[in-house]
Amino acid sequence: MQQIADKFDTVRKHLMAMEETQETESKFYGALDKNLKANAEQRLPATEPMLYSRRGDAGAYSSSYET
Repeated sequence: MQQIADKFDTVRKHLMAMEETQETESKFYGALDKNLKANAEQRLPATEPMLYSRRGDAGAYSSSYET
């Protein structure tokens, strides 16, 4: 059970970090002109870490982060 609790804790921490990043990115994005917004829309998603990556076996998900 501790391993499961540790995984949930890790995911919660990642979510909190992503929420903080989203706030900063929103402020940044709001300050851009139309052309820079188009560029940001292509680049900003790549700056967010992927919490889970799709595995080929049975559609399961696995964490891309080591715990």
